[in-house]
Amino acid sequence: MLVCPESKLRLTSVPIEAAVDKLDDGRGLSTRRGLPADLADVSSVLMREDGACGFPELGRVPVLMAPEAFVASGSLPAVDVSDPRYAEAYDEDEYYSTGAETRMPSTPAELGDVPLGHLIAAAARSSHSFPEPRGLWIDAIYDCAAQHEAYRHLAPVAGKRILQLGGIASHAVKFLLVGAAESWLLTPMIGEARASLRLARAAGVEDRLHCVVGIGEELPFEDAAFDAIYSGGSIHHTVTPLSLFECRRVLRAGGRFAAVDPWRTPFYRIGIAVFGKREPIHCRPLNPARVAPLYEAFSRAQVVHHGALTRYPLLVLQKLGVSASLGAAWWINRVDDLACSMAPGLRRLGSSVTLLGTVGLTD
Repeated sequence: MLVCPESKLRLTSVPIEAAVDKLDDGRGLSTRRGLPADLADVSSVLMREDGACGFPELGRVPVLMAPEAFVASGSLPAVDVSDPRYAEAYDEDEYYSTGAETRMPSTPAELGDVPLGHLIAAAARSSHSFPEPRGLWIDAIYDCAAQHEAYRHLAPVAGKRILQLGGIASHAVKFLLVGAAESWLLTPMIGEARASLRLARAAGVEDRLHCVVGIGEELPFEDAAFDAIYSGGSIHHTVTPLSLFECRRVLRAGGRFAAVDPWRTPFYRIGIAVFGKREPIHCRPLNPARVAPLYEAFSRAQVVHHGALTRYPLLVLQKLGVSASLGAAWWINRVDDLACSMAPGLRRLGSSVTLLGTVGLTD
């Protein structure tokens, strides 16, 4: 299942002592980013089948990013973390990891605004109707229409192996609650992985959740490993000609991909200039050139826009301290989309988009 993110060679877990014996040639271990290997929290190592390197496992979370691979000093080429594949992950690690662990209490009682006990009790009744009722499962208030559409594209999820690519810790756990056989979370941020495991433990589904630190441009999974992939607010942080083809590679025949991301519209530049950014991090909204690989990677692909007239005003109100409820945002989105669908070209100004892809049955 797990492979080297670069070479796709198989990995085998070994005790840390065995990895040191294999890799240390007397000059000490280093990482491929050129730093001394920190073994303090490493529980075991995933050794590549050719023995050239190994990846640290921090408890239940393997770190499968090429720059973090353990090597004998100088035995493999160094990896530059300023490369576009890795730059944002390293720049934003502290912001996202710290935020995730701060937001998620040690014993979570809620998922979003829904009491966890209520969600668990309702999950069995929702396995065939997911993502309905939307009040239970939809949590992206200002992208609620896009998230609902993405979930519908992947449903039903019962019995499937699903990958959550980036984003907040909750989606993989939701899929397990409505019957997914396995959920995997791949994130560059170990804090998100730990938060997701904490939530899964509280929800009683920890045994079916697997978390991996990695990036979308170099997925550390075998070909055709998953039935579905969901990504919420993460694809725009990636190099899409790499990440979208990697998503296609790890999906089985008939597999489905769905992502929710921001779209660059004329209002984006104006809003940033006047009101500033929502968060102090990189944000490179998608545009036609960046989503073009979606149509090359998948047999069937679609980009659907939402919120052309109202999403940015709602975000401005939030910045001014006036937040919409999920119910209000949902109906505002519905009316907005319906009205814009009547005017040619206006719907394509929607700044919240759903990327949908399906792998052909014979691909």
